[in-house]
Amino acid sequence: MYDVLIIGAGVSGASIARRLSRYKLDIAIVEKANDVSMGASKANSAIVHGGYAEPHDELRGRICYPGRKQFKELDEQLHFGFLENGSLVLAFSEEEKKELQKLYDMGIENELDDIEIIDQEKLREIEPNVSDDAVAALWCKGAGVCSPYEYVIALVENAVTNGAELFLNSRVCDIKKEDDYFKVNTEDGKELEARFVINASGLKGATVSKMIAETDFDIHPRSGEYLIFQKGTGARLNNVLFQCPTEKSKGILATRTFHNNLLLGPDAIDEEEIDLSTHEDRLMYIYKEAQKSVKDDVINLKEFIRSFTGLRPASSTHDFIIEESN
Repeated sequence: MYDVLIIGAGVSGASIARRLSRYKLDIAIVEKANDVSMGASKANSAIVHGGYAEPHDELRGRICYPGRKQFKELDEQLHFGFLENGSLVLAFSEEEKKELQKLYDMGIENELDDIEIIDQEKLREIEPNVSDDAVAALWCKGAGVCSPYEYVIALVENAVTNGAELFLNSRVCDIKKEDDYFKVNTEDGKELEARFVINASGLKGATVSKMIAETDFDIHPRSGEYLIFQKGTGARLNNVLFQCPTEKSKGILATRTFHNNLLLGPDAIDEEEIDLSTHEDRLMYIYKEAQKSVKDDVINLKEFIRSFTGLRPASSTHDFIIEESN
């Protein structure tokens, strides 16, 4: 009998496991894939976001900044790779400057203390390779980039060192409540019992929830494609460069990775099924959009080495779901 069973070894499940493993608890982590960080946690922008992009009345708006502030200490403890290089949201018109003000106001409401709207002169001082067309930017000094899969690996390794048990290749297929504990069955034949079950299964969050509870939310995959360039190309940018956000995404970004590659993307396409393929037309759109943010010689397609697709769990609530099920 476990005290806590966590379904999913992505960044959420791994973080929860690591935090709980400091206490005298018997913890199981159950993951359907053959390793940790095999879903959304390995294929993403790797941005440690500032905390200004969501309103304060949403849970994700209230917890982004407190989470971001932990990353420097987390990296000192776990050595997964974090660079606090700052982020810039670029405005290319007077109308977009109004959007910067809205983001700034949300950031202040979310209690950020390291954001400001800067003019062209200051912008070019801190980001020499920014496009000449950018007229202003929202600068968040404490945002940054990390190595996301190394982060998840470090979290799980720490949890396992503290006594948590990790079960890979173990897709959950059934959950039953019996008296005051749960019985969790997996497709590879495991029958695990736990006092508490934490559903951190990402894209399958609603599917897992429906095994045991009435569920009033849905989760669907939102795909985003990326282009990554040779190591060393990331040095051309100091900050993470965003464009003004849309309803679905924070816009096409240009950034360096922690390992100093230039990274462009993602777009945001709502999907019905899980599809990790890439598409020439989408990649070309990302390439052209990213060019708007930087000078002409920053992006050289001859240095392109790989494209990939990440799938984000997009919930029907448009917010994080952190609650006890009914």
